[in-house]
Amino acid sequence: MSKSQLLNMVGATLAVLRDCERNIPFGVEEKDFLRITQMTKDRGRGFLTTDLPHIDSVLTNGLEVGRATFSGPLMGLGKSGVPKFLSGLWSRVFDKTGSLLDVPDVDAIFFLRQISCLWKSLFEVCPDRLVNEAVKDYCLEDDSIRRPTLSWKGDELDAHKLDDLRIHDVYHPMDDDHHVLPFGDDFVASGSSRLSSSVHSALDRLEQLSDELSTYLESEWTRESAELSHGRGGAGFFKPGPGSISNLVLKKDKYLIEAYPSRLEKHFPYHLVTGGFSTPRLLVVDSIRPSKLIAVPKTATKPRLICSEPNEMMWSQQHIWNWFRDLRHPYRRFIDFRDQSKSRHLAYLGSLDRGLSTIDLKSASDRISLYVLERLFRRAPSFLRAVHACRSPYIQLPSGEVRWKVKAFSQGTALTFPIQSIIFLLVTLAANGVSSFESPKCRRLIGKVRVFGDDIVTPTTGFEDVSSLLTLLGLKVNSNKSFTSGYFRESCGGDYYRGYDVTPLRLRSLDPSSPVGLIAMVDNANNAFRKGLWQLSVYLERLADRELPVRRLTVPLTFFSFCGDYDPPSLKRRWNHNTQQYEVRTISVRNSSRTQDVPWVSRILYNLTANPLGDQPSSYRVLETSRQRFRISWVRSSERKVRPSLALQCLSSVKTGT
Repeated sequence: MSKSQLLNMVGATLAVLRDCERNIPFGVEEKDFLRITQMTKDRGRGFLTTDLPHIDSVLTNGLEVGRATFSGPLMGLGKSGVPKFLSGLWSRVFDKTGSLLDVPDVDAIFFLRQISCLWKSLFEVCPDRLVNEAVKDYCLEDDSIRRPTLSWKGDELDAHKLDDLRIHDVYHPMDDDHHVLPFGDDFVASGSSRLSSSVHSALDRLEQLSDELSTYLESEWTRESAELSHGRGGAGFFKPGPGSISNLVLKKDKYLIEAYPSRLEKHFPYHLVTGGFSTPRLLVVDSIRPSKLIAVPKTATKPRLICSEPNEMMWSQQHIWNWFRDLRHPYRRFIDFRDQSKSRHLAYLGSLDRGLSTIDLKSASDRISLYVLERLFRRAPSFLRAVHACRSPYIQLPSGEVRWKVKAFSQGTALTFPIQSIIFLLVTLAANGVSSFESPKCRRLIGKVRVFGDDIVTPTTGFEDVSSLLTLLGLKVNSNKSFTSGYFRESCGGDYYRGYDVTPLRLRSLDPSSPVGLIAMVDNANNAFRKGLWQLSVYLERLADRELPVRRLTVPLTFFSFCGDYDPPSLKRRWNHNTQQYEVRTISVRNSSRTQDVPWVSRILYNLTANPLGDQPSSYRVLETSRQRFRISWVRSSERKVRPSLALQCLSSVKTGT
C-alpha cells in the first residue's frame, strides 16, 4: 500500500470523527484526532484494519452481556473508568464500572461502530504467508470432520444402507475414526441433565422433520428425473454458473465440454442436459476432475477460500440449485433464497423486545459433513445419488496436492447455499419443538424463524437448544456474532439496537486512480451521504477530484443529493436535438474489451441452453480481455427540464389553438 493511500484512509477516518463531532457534542476530543494520526504513523495500516475493529468487538460483547470488558488494543482506561480513546462516546454507553447504562446513547453506539469498522473489510490481497495458513486451517478442519458411513468415493452411492442410519448416531461419543463429540463424555453420560434430555428430544423431532422433508424431496426429484428423461432438458434448465470453473479447455469457454464422467452420465445424460445435442468426440470417462481451492481477497488479515468446480459438474449442480428454488413446500415459509431483507426485518424486531435471537456460524459451509447429510436425507436416496454424481469428491490445493473431501460442500459450489439453509432450518425448527411442517406449532413460528445461508433467526426461548444441536452436528456457533441476551441483533448485513439501525459503513477500497476505483469512490460517497456521514461524503467527493452531475437517482459517476438534481456550473452544456434533452460534457467510464471466437460446438450449445427460444441473437463469444477507461463525453443532464424556447412554443400553440 502506498503512502498516499494510507493518508487517504486516515483522512477518511478523521472525517468520520468530524461527523461525530457535529452530531454528538463533546463526543470526540482533539486528543482522539491526534491519537488516530499518531498511531497510524507508528503502526501503519494495521492500526486501521486490526486495532480499530477491536473496539467493535468489545462494544457488541458489552451490549450482549450488559457489561464491557475493556482489554486489548486501545482499551487503556482513564479516570472516568472507560477507555481514554473515544471516552466521550464510551461514557454515553457504559458507566465507570463498565456496566451498560439503562438508556445508552444509540448515536454513540453507531459512531463507535462506524469509527472502528470503517476499514474492517478492506479489500486487499493477502500475502502468501496468510494464504498458506488459511489453506492449512482448511485441511485441518476437513480432517476433524466425522467420516461418512456410505461410500462416497465410489462411482455409485450405496444408498441401500440409508435405512439403517439414524440422526441419533451423532450422539455417540466416539466412532471408528476416534471423532470425539464437542460436548465431551460427561454431556452424554449425564442423561438426567436438562440439556441432555432436551437435545435428545430435539434429535427425535429433527429426525421426524428431516424424514418428512426428504420424502417430499424424493418424490419431487423422481418426477424431475422422469421429466428430464422425456427430453425436458436444455430449455434453460441446465446452464453453467456465473463463477469460475476449474477446467477450461478454451479460456473462459464454459460451453465446451470434452469429457463427461460416467457417474454423471448415469443421472444427467449429456444429450438430455444439452437439449438433445451431443458434442462430437465426447469422451465418457471414469475419472473425475478435482475442484480447485482458490484464495480470493476478503480482508487484510484473512483470504476467502472458495472452490471452483469442474465445468461438467457445475452444469448439473446449477440444475439442482434451480430446482430447489422452484419447490413449493411449507419450508419455503421460513426460507427465501432470493431475499435476505426478511431476515434483517426479524433482526430489527428482535432488537425491540429481545423475543428473537440471531445466530451466526463459523465456516458453516465447510463444516457440513457427509455424515450428517446422509442421515438428514436418508428418505431421499435418488436425490442423494444425484448429489453424489455431481459433487466433486476431490479437491486440488494451491500447492498442487489432491485430497479427498470429507466435508459435503465448499464455498463456490452451487449446492452449498440451498442445502445448508435447509439443514439449519430443520435444526432450528426441531430445537423449537416442531416435529412436522403441518403442525400448529410450526405455523405459529411463521414470522419468528428465518434462515438465509448461515444467518439464523430463532425465538430466544430456543436459542440454547438450537446452539447445542448445531454443535452436536459438528458445526461451530460464532459466539462473538450471535446475540440473544441484550438488545443488539445482527443478521444478513443489518445491525440493530432497540429498533435503531446501527449498521456501519465499511469501505472496501479508496483508490480513485482507476475507473473501477472512481466508480467505487462515488458509490462510497453516496452511501455515506445517505447515512448522514456528510463530512465523510464531502471528503470522498474531493478525493475523487472530479466534477460530476448530482442526481437523486443512483447512476454511475453521479453524486446523490436530497435537494434535487443539478449540474455544476463549470460543466459545458448543450441541447441535443436528436434526443431532445440537455447534455453536459463530463467524465464517464467506457468498457473496451477484446473477445475470442469459440468453436461452433460452443455456439450451438449456448443457443440450446441460454437461448432456447431463439429470441436473442447468436453472438456468444469468449471475453479475452476487458478494460475500463476514462472518457470525456456528453451525457444526459441531471436537470430534466424542457428547453425554454420549446416550452414557450408549446404554450403559444395551446393559446392560439393551432
